[in-house]
Amino acid sequence: MSMNPSNRAIRFGLRLLLIAPFLGVNVVQADPGAQADPVIARGDHHRVTPLDLDARMFNAPRSAVIGAINNPLMLKKMTDSLFAQRVIADQARTMGLDKDPVIQAKIREMTDGLLFSERMRLLDKESVPDMTAAAKERYDADPQAWSEPEKVAVAHILIREKTRYKDVRGDEEARKLANDLYRRLKNGESFAELAQRYSEDPTTAPRGGVLGVYTRGQLTKPFEDAAFKLTEENDISKPVKSEFGYHIIKLYRHIPQKPHTFAEVKDKLVEQLAARFRAQRRDEFLIKAREGEHYRLDEAALKGFADRKRAELKAARIPEHTESGRKPVDEKGVFARSRGNPEG
Repeated sequence: MSMNPSNRAIRFGLRLLLIAPFLGVNVVQADPGAQADPVIARGDHHRVTPLDLDARMFNAPRSAVIGAINNPLMLKKMTDSLFAQRVIADQARTMGLDKDPVIQAKIREMTDGLLFSERMRLLDKESVPDMTAAAKERYDADPQAWSEPEKVAVAHILIREKTRYKDVRGDEEARKLANDLYRRLKNGESFAELAQRYSEDPTTAPRGGVLGVYTRGQLTKPFEDAAFKLTEENDISKPVKSEFGYHIIKLYRHIPQKPHTFAEVKDKLVEQLAARFRAQRRDEFLIKAREGEHYRLDEAALKGFADRKRAELKAARIPEHTESGRKPVDEKGVFARSRGNPEG
């Protein structure tokens, strides 16, 4: 049974709360008045207060915080985790681990990172000029850029030079088969039935060749050119060759370009310009921070660090680039992706 995307996000966020000290996403702020609240959990030498829970939730997504405060079991697990973390951290101090220069540098980096994020958050909260006039100017410069693009809902029958069973089929044989199928379609045979029987796109063939809805630039060029030349619903193209093979394309629906008025896109434009202003303000703020310290970069020292680190990785036989285990995306596999049923 599939899970609602919002529920998945909340459950993922709840798990994030258990490792929140290592996150850097600023969302939820603590209430300073919470410091006066009673102790939630205590042991012989340690305790957990509401302020500790506030700190744990400080960088958590809002949805995760809402999920946690409405989930007694999750709150208990979070409290258990905080208490255990505090006990084990004290054990680490007893072992002198906090004296390790690398650990000290990491603690400083985490502290600086948190303070940096807070300072930048406050900077982003500062006022932004009214962008309405700039938004109108941008819209007027190219109103068509803010239109809904032209779209086509299409299906296809694909004939490859190699079949799904890997038997070699020459170009001439593939072209003859595609032309034969085209003639049968023009004589009234069902596109969906022929696609299910003959199409060698394994993803779309079972659903009658249906690809979905596309705009220009999303399809391989020969296919796109042929698809956008079709004008009437249920029009069928002659076979067209692409790097995938020969396609017979059926148009289910042509969706013309839809212009938007300034009023319809105003909020989007204003927010884009405000975001750009904040980003530029951030950049300038960082530059001033460096210039104020007369920042100088020693490139030789930086290269020396990279060389040393590379030697350490090699000695430990740790690859410089690790695989994520994720299957690579086939950027050309546009015909293997479902884009919804245009007949629905």
